[in-house]
Amino acid sequence: MTAQSSPDQGSVSGGESVGTGMKLPSDRTVRFLLVILRAALQHAVREDELPRNVARNVELGKGTKREIEPLTAKEGRQLLAAARDNRLWAAYELAVRIGLRRGELLGLRWSDVDLHEGVLTVRQPYSGSVANC
Repeated sequence: MTAQSSPDQGSVSGGESVGTGMKLPSDRTVRFLLVILRAALQHAVREDELPRNVARNVELGKGTKREIEPLTAKEGRQLLAAARDNRLWAAYELAVRIGLRRGELLGLRWSDVDLHEGVLTVRQPYSGSVANC
């Protein structure tokens, strides 16, 4: 058995809305939910509540690759201008100008910055929980 989108949903990368205005879950979310479902059903099998774990037969396709659309130079300038008064403006600058990702930005320490040489060293990404970032 293979999990696929129904014909009316079409081929859509995760999180995009389809015809009905409903958002589809991302491929990562679907995989995560399948892991949870398999574990729950396996527990029921061990407890003799179910004869077998039917979720073990589900095979997921390779999924879809989301196409990344970077900002144009003009869009980057507009973003930085709009964020100028934001308390996180420096983080926006680093993200737009040198392409740091959120985890790399959050993992920066003052010891990673050499203001005299004009060098920023990304040593480690932030690996903790990030809420509302």
